Amino acid sequence: MQSQVTQQYLRISDIVRNRNSGQPGVLSISTSTWWDWVKKGKAPQSIKLSGGVTVWRRDDVLAFAESLAAGGAR
Repeated sequence: MQSQVTQQYLRISDIVRNRNSGQPGVLSISTSTWWDWVKKGKAPQSIKLSGGVTVWRRDDVLAFAESLAAGGAR
């Protein structure tokens, strides 16, 4: 029997806090901070699914969040 691993993805609204809805994200940072970190190579690279849909691998984002919590460099 083969084990099938399903990759899960997060959109930016799942990652950063949303001031308007009050929904917490994985990280308590702004959208602009997240994009800045992605641009500088500090955060995981995005995956472009279509013109208006960008996602990140869930495992990559969670590992990144854990490294920040452990005192990783910002």
